[in-house]
Amino acid sequence: MSSPCAQVGGGWRGLARGRAAALAAMLLAVVLAVVAVLGVNLFGWLKLQSLQWDVTQEKLFTITPATQRVLARLEEPVTLRFYQSRALAERAAPYAAHGARIVALLREYERRAPGRLRVEIIDPEPFSDREDEAIAAGLQAVPLPEGGNAWFGIVGENTTGMREVLPFMPLERAPLLEHDLTMLVHRLGMAKRPVVGVLSSLPLFGGPRPDGRRAQEWAIIAQLRQLFDVRAVNPAGEAEALSGIDVLVVATPVQAQPQTWKAVEQYLRRGGAAVLMIDPYTEAVMGDVAFIGQGTLKADHPLSGILRRLGVEVASGRFVADPAFARRVVFADDAGRRREAPWLAWLELDGDAFSAAQEQLFINAPVMNFGSAGVVRKISGGNGGKEGGDAGGEQVRLEPVIAASDRARLLDVALLFPPDPLKLLAAYEKAGNAGAGEKADAGQRPWLAAWLRGRVQGARKAGADSAAEAVDTAADATNANVAGGRLNVLVIADSDFLADRFWARLQDIGGGRKLVLPLAGNATFLLNALARLTGGEVLQGLSGRMVRQRPFERVEALRAAAEEQYRAREQELQRQLKAAEQRLQAVISSVQQGNAAISLQDRQALQQARQEILKLRRQLRDVQQALARDIRRLEFRLQALNIVGPVVLLALLALAGLGWRRWRAARWQRAGGGRQAGEVRA
Repeated sequence: MSSPCAQVGGGWRGLARGRAAALAAMLLAVVLAVVAVLGVNLFGWLKLQSLQWDVTQEKLFTITPATQRVLARLEEPVTLRFYQSRALAERAAPYAAHGARIVALLREYERRAPGRLRVEIIDPEPFSDREDEAIAAGLQAVPLPEGGNAWFGIVGENTTGMREVLPFMPLERAPLLEHDLTMLVHRLGMAKRPVVGVLSSLPLFGGPRPDGRRAQEWAIIAQLRQLFDVRAVNPAGEAEALSGIDVLVVATPVQAQPQTWKAVEQYLRRGGAAVLMIDPYTEAVMGDVAFIGQGTLKADHPLSGILRRLGVEVASGRFVADPAFARRVVFADDAGRRREAPWLAWLELDGDAFSAAQEQLFINAPVMNFGSAGVVRKISGGNGGKEGGDAGGEQVRLEPVIAASDRARLLDVALLFPPDPLKLLAAYEKAGNAGAGEKADAGQRPWLAAWLRGRVQGARKAGADSAAEAVDTAADATNANVAGGRLNVLVIADSDFLADRFWARLQDIGGGRKLVLPLAGNATFLLNALARLTGGEVLQGLSGRMVRQRPFERVEALRAAAEEQYRAREQELQRQLKAAEQRLQAVISSVQQGNAAISLQDRQALQQARQEILKLRRQLRDVQQALARDIRRLEFRLQALNIVGPVVLLALLALAGLGWRRWRAARWQRAGGGRQAGEVRA
């Protein structure tokens, strides 16, 4: 039997060994945890870099399929050099973050095109060879307060010596970063750009004006030049004016010679790719003395005649008024008060207006703005034969691209000037109530844009009216876009959507250069259409992600409903007020004509009329103030819900989680306490 001391010593040694084992187990657990953390991070760095979750609405951090196609089709090696001065990043935190995103995107490009695209990140220090390279490449210098310059631009080169430069990467174009980089890579990898010929009297290319000033080139042309070789078509030329082009763009108004229109018709009949924009009322030139009498489409316009002979019509003198897509405008009424109402001629079109079958045209173009657009519709006859006749063969067909809502009506363009939103609303409601508003065919929404497809007869000689006089297509195929007489035309009943104010905001960045910030997808839509017509589907969907303004949609809907509710009462009060003022004026006129003292009856009539006017004006003010008060109340409630709601929801979730943890802990303690009590009793 061992002694008590030996037993105690053994107990202490066992306790020590137990503590040592526990300590060793703890250290081993820490080491394993560190190894696990390092292993997971290493695995993620090596294998999971390409995994992203982009929660932005415009998908600003997601590489589009178009970029992936461009990188996959690179044949010539391309080098991109990003000149980023550390001094600029240290002094401007936004540029540091922007620069980090540029570097991350460039590295992603390099990863997706191994061996074909190389990226260099360069910090050009003052008076260094690298700074000399930046200056020679044409990068834009940013002066620093303490002297010297900073650099923040990209230079791209290929093996043939071709160079493309982004002189400066402004913060304002951050949403368009992928677009700018991919366009630069695509231009360096292109052997030849498709040629786009533009026939229009619009000042698209800028140039001198009749008043001696010089018009600026429209932003849409600068966007087209990023992908295409854009040329102006001579409006006095013949067939040779269209030679060498891959796609023809025509935008009314157009002042061209008869031989030019004959060449255009022959080009279309041979299957030439084209985008025809024919506008019943071109707002972009209204008020310009150089376009007096040209802004309104005439029924005998040569382009209208060409379309009618092909079986299509864009009605002259009529525009689409659509309250479902109308943009809201702020204006001053007759009394000088600031008002807000929908302008039915300006349409802010979204996915509800776009054809699902043409979704490739609307990639990165979720919203488009049209102005006083017309309607494209099929008419009987045409199809390459004599107007109103039957040409036989395959039937020409229209495929809808953009459509107005079923609430749309066609109104007279005379209602558009002078612009009066309330008058236009009243004309729309009057036309609907009287059944006089022209609508589309039953069961069909008005088409604002449509593809014109089908086979037509061969190109005709000048003035030919019979099929026997048709020119042999094979012998007359001088244009590169001969496709066996199959029409390949996109018809758009609007040309205002090209104007800068309908889709872009321009910002002066010095040196006579303008920064284009797209606010709608008009340019994107046109570029996608031209890419399809020229076979350049690789770039579809890469025309920039627009900077969207996000209003409270529920507030806007409630605002529209409230205005509609109050408008009827307001109009009734205005009619009563006008009638009362007329009665007052009649009494005053009768007294003045009589040249006699005012009788008691006249005095009472005057007093009654004045009191009625005051009462009606007070009621009108009450109605307008009630409308404004209801709108402010709705805005406050929804804004409070949007701002406070998420915070309250998170707080409730946190409290629920805390309560659940406490409940589990209490339950565990009760279970553990019961077992310990059972052991003690045992």
